[in-house]
Amino acid sequence: MRWLTVVPPGAETQLVLAARSAMGSENLPYAGYTGISLNTPDIDATVEALKARGVRFKQPVEVMPWGDKATWFYDVDGNEFFLVEE
Repeated sequence: MRWLTVVPPGAETQLVLAARSAMGSENLPYAGYTGISLNTPDIDATVEALKARGVRFKQPVEVMPWGDKATWFYDVDGNEFFLVEE
């Protein structure tokens, strides 16, 4: 997979530019797909905190092929977000 990360000087927010194939499917986007990834220093603690607030997850945390721990979750409108441990 290849992508480009753009970060303005001094910013914490990053914008990733990638081909659809980098997201796992040539058929994306689909309804609810946002392409938004959020980073956390402790994914297990973040997932537990979000679950306690009623956030619904697509699947349990797993180790991605590139080695990071990650999962997907949904907002109240069904939009999907990617959560990855830094």
